[in-house]
Amino acid sequence: MTSPWTEETTTEDFETKVIARSHEVPVLVDFWAPWCAPCRSLTPVLEAAVEARGGAMILCKLNTDAHPAPAQRYGIRGIPAVKAFVGGEVVDEFVGLRDRAAIDTFLDGLAPSESTQRLTSAEKALAEGDTEAVKDLVAPLFLDREHGDMARLLAARALEKEGDVAGCQAHLAEIADDGPQGDAAAALATRLELTDARSQMSEAEALATLKTDPDALEARWCLAAHQHGRGDLAEALDSLLEVLARRPDFRDDGPRRALLALFDELGPQNDLVGQARRQMQIYL
Repeated sequence: MTSPWTEETTTEDFETKVIARSHEVPVLVDFWAPWCAPCRSLTPVLEAAVEARGGAMILCKLNTDAHPAPAQRYGIRGIPAVKAFVGGEVVDEFVGLRDRAAIDTFLDGLAPSESTQRLTSAEKALAEGDTEAVKDLVAPLFLDREHGDMARLLAARALEKEGDVAGCQAHLAEIADDGPQGDAAAALATRLELTDARSQMSEAEALATLKTDPDALEARWCLAAHQHGRGDLAEALDSLLEVLARRPDFRDDGPRRALLALFDELGPQNDLVGQARRQMQIYL
């Protein structure tokens, strides 16, 4: 059977065709040998099942007689043997003959659902700055019980990039506070507060106010917002910690929420986050 989704693999190209490729799409490896009658029965069924999925996964066939090293590496003791690779690792496998129904069930566990594929494509489009594509991809998922919150979060992030604060807030309001996207939604909502603060007072006005009144918390909050807006996150963290030290309940727990939002933006491994977290604990 000739198919763009089925190919031979060897010891020499196993890393490229199987391991590297499996970071992009699931790869099945059919370990077989010419003398193996069950192999000759299984392979065409595998090929047909993979072909029916139109590129959702790849089938690589390895002749274990001609290329024993990969078979030894993965502990093949009986054939036919099929191993499924995702992200460079074996995630599922079976040994022996299977009928088409059993193979389809096996493949169903590997192929991402259409909803998952949409979310993955939307995340990629967001990283590339294609906000229109993000909105088109996630719109059909808003009512999806499993993926709806993630779809709305991606839509909100796209609208944030476009400067549509009201549209962004509308999506965030639909995300469950106690759901898996609740923390990310709260962080984005707080960043929107900082965006809004930049329109309330210029940075020059904030600095001038603080020069005469260091306790002017609204001015310091606006200063943090401007520092955040231009990407000076270390300065923004210092300003927010100063607000927290002076009045933790300012703007309805604003400084703590804003600090957590910036921590989310910077990532847990950033040195600034560890330093600021330790200082934050002093004031709480």
